[in-house]
Amino acid sequence: RPEAREGGRRVAEAADRLAAAGEATGPETAQWVAERYLRPTLQVLERYARVAAEPKASGPALREIEAEGLPAVAAKLDQLRAEIERDTKIASVAS
Repeated sequence: RPEAREGGRRVAEAADRLAAAGEATGPETAQWVAERYLRPTLQVLERYARVAAEPKASGPALREIEAEGLPAVAAKLDQLRAEIERDTKIASVAS
């Protein structure tokens, strides 16, 4: 389904941006970002892929995930990335 692919792509891109921001701040932050956000996001996407692959999957539930769930995950990852980048700028100015 095109909506699912687009939603998944947005989540993956947001996760990549978040990972890059975490790596830029150091290994401790990168590890925290991976454990706290990226691994759970991957688990959600894997479960979604399994449900979507089921021929008897509920159409309305999948459409709701595609319309609301995936965009919400991408937005949350982007929000965290922005916070990490802001905190990094503040820390660099302070030092």
